Amino acid sequence: MGRPWMVSWQMLLLAASIPSSCFLRFPGQGKMRIHIKVEPETPRDGQSVTLTPERVDLFSCHWYRGAAEEKNKIFVYSLSPFTEQKNGPAFSGRESGATDCSLHITDLRLSDSGTYTLRMGGVLRNEMGATSITISEILSHPALWPTESLESENTSVTLYCNTSDRLDVSILWFKDGNPVQSKTGLSDRNRTLALTSITKEDEGIYTCQAVNPVSNAVSNPSKITLAYSSAEAHTGTVIGSLVAILVLMGILTYLFLRARHRNGRSSSLVVPTPQLYENDPPSGQTKSQVKPESPSKASNTYETLQPRIQSVYEEIKR
Repeated sequence: MGRPWMVSWQMLLLAASIPSSCFLRFPGQGKMRIHIKVEPETPRDGQSVTLTPERVDLFSCHWYRGAAEEKNKIFVYSLSPFTEQKNGPAFSGRESGATDCSLHITDLRLSDSGTYTLRMGGVLRNEMGATSITISEILSHPALWPTESLESENTSVTLYCNTSDRLDVSILWFKDGNPVQSKTGLSDRNRTLALTSITKEDEGIYTCQAVNPVSNAVSNPSKITLAYSSAEAHTGTVIGSLVAILVLMGILTYLFLRARHRNGRSSSLVVPTPQLYENDPPSGQTKSQVKPESPSKASNTYETLQPRIQSVYEEIKR
C-alpha cells in the first residue's frame, strides 16, 4: 500500500516539473518576433516618441534601453491581475507605460538615440522585439573656413565645413549655387573639400549645407580667387586700357558723325526768302502777263488827281 502512494507522489513531482522545463527550453524564447512601431518616425530633440508593439497577448512588458539586461531595465509594466509599473535602473523619469505595452518618452534628448528592447512574459513563453531610434537636432548654420583664399594657379586649397558630427547629418557642397564637380576631393564624411591644381574654373563662392531628417542649414560663403603674376597683371592692365581707349574713340566718332548729319539736314531745309520789289508782278504772274494800263485810264487817273481849277487847266492845255 505504501509503494503505490510513493509512486503517485513521484509522478506528481514529475508532472509539476514539466511546465517549468518547457518554459526554460521554449524554442521561441529570446528570439526577436515582435514588430515595434515608432511614432513619429523621425523624432527630434525636445519632442516625444512612442514605441508600440504590434500585438499584446502576454501578462507583462519589460522595456530595456539597449540589451535585455537587468542594469538596462527601464520598467516592467504588469497587465494581470492588475496594471502596475515598476521602474528599473535605466528609468529617467521621462518614461511611462500603458496597457498596450507601449513605451512613451517625453522631452527627448540626443542621448536618447539608440536601441530599445521589449520582452513580453507569460506563463509558458517569452517573446521579444527591438527597434532603434535616432533623435535629430535642429541644425545651426555650419562654419566654413577659410572665408577667403587667394591662390596661385595649379596649387591646392582645402575648405572645412564645421557642423554637427552626428551620423544622421549629411554634407552637401556648392559653388556659385551649383553642386561641386566630381573632380573635387571629399573626405571626413564630406566635411572636408580639397581642390587640387586649381585653375580659372575653380574661382567662385563656395558654401556647404548640413542636412538631417528634420532640418537643414547653409554655411557662410568662402571665396576663392586665382592670383596672377606681375607680368600677367601688367599685360591685363595694358589690354584693358587699350580696350577702354578704343571704346571711347568709337563713342566720340559716333557722336561727331551724328552731329554732322544733323547739321547737314538743317542746312538743306533752309529756304531763302525772295526779295520783293515794288515793280515785281504779283505772285504767280510773269512780267509778260501783266497788262499795261490804257492811256485813257492813266489820263483819267491823272485828271482825277489834278486840282479842279479851270484857268489852270486851260493854260496847260494850250
